[in-house]
Amino acid sequence: MKLRGHILTLLLLVALCSRVGAQNLMVATEIDSVVVVVSRPLSQIGVQRMRLDSTVLRENVTLSLADALAVGSNVFIKSYGRATLATASVRGTAPSHTSVTWNGLKLNSPTLGMVDFSQIPAYFIDDASVLSGAGSLAESSGGLGGAVALTTTKPSEKGFSVKAIQGVSSYSTYDTFLRTSYATEQLQLSLRGLYTTSKNDYTYINHNKVGDPIYDASGKLTGYTHPTDVNRNGDYRDKHLLGEFFYKTRRAGQFNSSVWYADTDRGVPRLGVDYRGDNLTRANQHDRSLRSVAQWSHIVGGWKMGAALGYNYTDLLYTYDVDNGNGSVTRAVESHTYLNMLHSRLEAEVGIGSVWHLSGNLTFSLPSVVSRDVAALSSGKEFEAQRAESSLFLAARWKPTERLGAAVNLRLESYDGKVAQPIPALFVEYTLLPHSGLLLKASATRNYRQPTLNDLYFVPGGNPDLLPEEGFTWDAGLQLMPKQLGAVEVSAEATWFDSHIDNWIFWRPTHQGFWTPLNTRVHSYGAEGKLSATTHLGEFRIAIDGIGAYTRSVNLDAPTGEVNQLPYVPLLSSSLSTRVLWRKWSVSHKLAYYSRRYTTDGASSEAGGSVPPYTMNDLSVSRALRLSWADVTLRFEVKNLFDIEYESVLAHPMPGRNFGFFVEITPKF
Repeated sequence: MKLRGHILTLLLLVALCSRVGAQNLMVATEIDSVVVVVSRPLSQIGVQRMRLDSTVLRENVTLSLADALAVGSNVFIKSYGRATLATASVRGTAPSHTSVTWNGLKLNSPTLGMVDFSQIPAYFIDDASVLSGAGSLAESSGGLGGAVALTTTKPSEKGFSVKAIQGVSSYSTYDTFLRTSYATEQLQLSLRGLYTTSKNDYTYINHNKVGDPIYDASGKLTGYTHPTDVNRNGDYRDKHLLGEFFYKTRRAGQFNSSVWYADTDRGVPRLGVDYRGDNLTRANQHDRSLRSVAQWSHIVGGWKMGAALGYNYTDLLYTYDVDNGNGSVTRAVESHTYLNMLHSRLEAEVGIGSVWHLSGNLTFSLPSVVSRDVAALSSGKEFEAQRAESSLFLAARWKPTERLGAAVNLRLESYDGKVAQPIPALFVEYTLLPHSGLLLKASATRNYRQPTLNDLYFVPGGNPDLLPEEGFTWDAGLQLMPKQLGAVEVSAEATWFDSHIDNWIFWRPTHQGFWTPLNTRVHSYGAEGKLSATTHLGEFRIAIDGIGAYTRSVNLDAPTGEVNQLPYVPLLSSSLSTRVLWRKWSVSHKLAYYSRRYTTDGASSEAGGSVPPYTMNDLSVSRALRLSWADVTLRFEVKNLFDIEYESVLAHPMPGRNFGFFVEITPKF
């Protein structure tokens, strides 16, 4: 009945759209070309910053931020599949080395140190940027690889507006998105909601299991068949609600607040090597979180001042049930983790003519955690911990000429009253060819990251003797600002990076049956680049974006002779996005390639110690309808276009070719 209801809704929407003939469609009109000159702000001097294109974020309501980052940035996403854990690695570092902020509020878990990007809907983010290397210091410390800065913005359209999206996809997947907003010159209100459910029960050929033997004509054994299996325990249900308030006064500045509630209930998919029956075990994770931030900003006499207060709460419940086979179920694990974090920030900045720009901020955070396992077989494992964290950030940017710019950043931090060593950063930028917009950029920084609360206190395995991670990173590269070359507008950038990290925290298995973190040394280096091109061929508009990276991340303490590329860091990765627009039609193709990834430190290159390389293709076609009562977009997409068999994580086979159909409606008021 549920499936029929969604299908009937889609058919009704399509019927309403088709009622209006071509006379109601808007007519496209060509205008004379306009030359736009972009002035780089002083705050971006020497910074390696990759901003996600808005079309990537708004490509599809089914996308999480993990999907958007995978095709629109230099970030490598390690994903277990849709609505399951997806973590980010920047420049060959660990997920905990990627600092993530949302409207200035740090999202990194104080226990795991990382962020699950599968739980961030792309439609809840209006602007996303990846700051690599030294540029991450402007957001926070600890981003040994980089930082991902996420923001939401006030509604741009005046008056009352509504946008609704309904989607139906393979594996009984349903997505519903609704946004309402109201805006005047002084007041803007916005409310977004997302509800998603899926059985996620795709089938696959399980090459991790062996079936019947195969013999040739002479009776010689040549191999074995592999059974068709089902992704078991992969079902999920997501609910997100984001409310925002913006108010601008004439004398007291601007006030805004954001409150984001999320409730995610998802099964943990079985491994492909799991030989147990369908109903013998059930692992499940239920996350509830509340993120809120209130901000104030004001400009007085050339000074821009601001303050923010934020609160982040997470309630995470992980359960593991075992069917005893006699009608009873034993709960082997019932792990409950409560996370609380208070966050505050004061900031100020001022420009001195067109040559100097000074800024600074002071932040204070108080993360705390309570974790316990209350299952009968758990022996009451639990721990409680908290610590006070404060940070002072200062930046001075200098641009004496149009071609030369330099900047110095300094961050000072303390943890529970203990002051850490200063974290300085230097940026330099020089325009090599003013008429061509070719820039030379370089930066260097020392960085620092404290162990997480799990690293120190988790039971069992926490290591209170861990040393903080310390590193030195530098990069240098060329950037070609958007430039018109005949009928094609192009932009490009290429960067070489090098990073040495001491006391890298690496979790390893012990003989006691659990894992524990130890310090090691890592050298990460490589190159990354991006090329964008846009052109018009008659009525066709073609846009191409290509991103590629070579990343060598070496454990210097690994045993001699072993493969020591860090786990799940591909040596080569690339993506290519192509979009063709013709009248009201849009065709989009995405291609992504990842080389072999090793699964453990010092792993063998043989089967079982690595995940094979793969190339992924996705295709979508959309049609825009401009009706008298609404703007409507119909969209059809095919993921895994060529139906390849692949794994992103060892023993987690991914779905084959699958489909989705979506209707987006924006009524006109």
